[in-house]
Amino acid sequence: MRKTIHRLLTGLVLSAALSFTGGMAGDNCDLVVITANNHQFDPAGAFVGTTEVTFLDVDPATGVTAPTGETLTINCAVSLLSFFPDLEYKTSHVCKGPSGSRVQFTATHTGSLVPLENDPDGFEFGFIDSGEIVTGKGRWTCGSDAIGIDPVTGGFNARGRLWSPAAPGEFVGTGLARWCDCSDQ
Repeated sequence: MRKTIHRLLTGLVLSAALSFTGGMAGDNCDLVVITANNHQFDPAGAFVGTTEVTFLDVDPATGVTAPTGETLTINCAVSLLSFFPDLEYKTSHVCKGPSGSRVQFTATHTGSLVPLENDPDGFEFGFIDSGEIVTGKGRWTCGSDAIGIDPVTGGFNARGRLWSPAAPGEFVGTGLARWCDCSDQ
């Protein structure tokens, strides 16, 4: 478990570094904060919900980011592709923006669930997750994101609950993404 957390933290750091250093075509990229809010109403079903996207502007001289004021809400369905005994998982995310937004993509994510100490029934967890766009149309055809660790406190900013007969599954998390249009490359 410790190796997994270290590997994912390394992925988060690399993802953030790519967002500032132009790891993908800079002119066609957006740096965004993403906030996912998804629910699972059937234990065998997908998590469905929305992702709020807040666009950021980066000052090239200082590296300081600030919201541009532009936001977008996209709908996503998240399906579990595999789950491993050490609490690692792989998911597929199919996302689509509102009409006219030119946003439609599929991403794969890998991550780890981290049980929470104060959970009496064992269904709640923190998670660390990173992903890559594998196919896309319109505004974003490639890119990466990372969700799960608060950059200031180092604590989890992504939490969830596994489906149980008492309550639907859910996950809510915030992260950073650099999503690009690589269709010309």
